[in-house]
Amino acid sequence: MGVDHYCQGESNVLYGNTYTNMQITNVPSSSSGPFILGWVGDSPDGNGVPGGDANYVTLTFDGTGSTISGTQYNISSPHAVVAVDSTGGDGSSGNHDTNDGDAKSWDGGDGGNAFDATIVFSAGTITVTDETDDMGDLSLITALSIGGNGGPSNDAHSVIGGTARGGEGGLAGNSNAAAITIDSANLTLHGNPFSSTNYTLVSAISTGGAGGGGGHATANAGDAHGGEGGDGNFGGGDGASVIIKEGTFTLDGSGGLITGTAIYMMSAGGKGGDGGGAHTGTPKAYGGAGGKGGDGGTAYASLGSAQITAKDGTAGVTVVSAGADGGAGGEAIADGGNAYGGDGTHQACNADGSDCHLVSGGDGGTASLVHGSATITVDTGTHGILVQSLGGQGGAGGKGEAIAGEAIGGNGGPGGNAGDVTVTSGGGVVTIP
Repeated sequence: MGVDHYCQGESNVLYGNTYTNMQITNVPSSSSGPFILGWVGDSPDGNGVPGGDANYVTLTFDGTGSTISGTQYNISSPHAVVAVDSTGGDGSSGNHDTNDGDAKSWDGGDGGNAFDATIVFSAGTITVTDETDDMGDLSLITALSIGGNGGPSNDAHSVIGGTARGGEGGLAGNSNAAAITIDSANLTLHGNPFSSTNYTLVSAISTGGAGGGGGHATANAGDAHGGEGGDGNFGGGDGASVIIKEGTFTLDGSGGLITGTAIYMMSAGGKGGDGGGAHTGTPKAYGGAGGKGGDGGTAYASLGSAQITAKDGTAGVTVVSAGADGGAGGEAIADGGNAYGGDGTHQACNADGSDCHLVSGGDGGTASLVHGSATITVDTGTHGILVQSLGGQGGAGGKGEAIAGEAIGGNGGPGGNAGDVTVTSGGGVVTIP
């Protein structure tokens, strides 16, 4: 699709839910930024209402001959100098239900989906010194694609003699590609050693939303069934990628130790929602099953001929694809009957009903790095290159507790598998003095 907005970089660019494709040119020789293009889906109120989908966002930035410098980037969200952000909205919570007889709470709303977030950075110099106390995260160039979280269900209470059933947690929204291409750049970030901020020069993050928690069920004289947790979603089919052709990248803590990574990309699934708890006087309580953790997508980096220096406790390059943890099973409590804790897993099948199997922890995707001729220099005690694929942990089984009956805890869920990891060198060097 064509560019739908052109902007000369003479002032801050902070656009939300307005444009999807922006080109920034003619940045003056001295500028402060930030330059941020975002689209965030609605997070509605109401009873189990789905979160809104985001839109794709693409930012093309040409800062040839310019230097962007400043000290305050805590005014923007995300905290960055050049950024794109596609974030799905969160689903709302389901209403509770109280009845003399049967009671069932409403399901949580599903999370909204995020779409591709892309930056093409042609050229430019960015030099930033952080003087704030804590921004959480600060990146000079970042692309984010974040799925919305599923809404939780609520309580179901059968007051006299019925069955209580907690609703299901909402399903999470998925993310899509977070991609950055840098033709040429000169990036320098001086972190604040008195701050707890996590620093990155370049970061691409694609993360699926988390599943909503299942509703709690309480019955005085009937069965109580906790609701199932919603499934987390995957971290983008194309995941997170950074492609650098050339440039100089320097991250330091101004002589003091800081936390951060010069070049960082992560594609991660969202956590499965926990199953709802259940409490009955008599006869039986069943904890809800935990939701599945989302799978990680592809994480990829190509460093070209970049010169990367990470000092004062920071790392060089990190490439991660991570499956998320499965949700825990809900606890079950019976005052005068039997209690069965929920499983940290549930059965999933293909659309045609075939290949049914237990699922819990999400799988890690492929993580790969093309080192090229890049040089990477880091201090002792950190890493120059870390490339990993991680499977998520299986959900824990819920506790069963009965005063005068049978009590059985739930089964734990299976962990996820790790994906393939590859590193290709083209003569580049990693130096640890």
